[in-house]
Amino acid sequence: HPPIGLICVVHGYTGESSWCVQLTAIHFAKHGFVVAAIDHQGHGYSDALDGLVAHIPDINPVVDDCIAFFDAFREKYAPSLPAFLYAESLGGAISLLIVLRQKESGGGRKFDG
Repeated sequence: HPPIGLICVVHGYTGESSWCVQLTAIHFAKHGFVVAAIDHQGHGYSDALDGLVAHIPDINPVVDDCIAFFDAFREKYAPSLPAFLYAESLGGAISLLIVLRQKESGGGRKFDG
């Protein structure tokens, strides 16, 4: 079956996309969605800033990273599908900032926490 939409997962503080949202991503994929997730700076498998894990002195580069990653993923894999943000904890705040920067992008959002 062809995919029905794209879900971009934005994890929370000290989380990581590869483990914390694995079952959620599998659930969405089983229901026809293409799922993308990124580890924020200093989280999961990303590089830590100044060697400090989960250290985010400025949230704006994290928001920029998410926008760039999700836009590139959507363009490559699902340009014509509706896109949604799925976030939890700190990811909710990051997603709100993404939405404020990209008001015209449409789609939907799911915030938890």
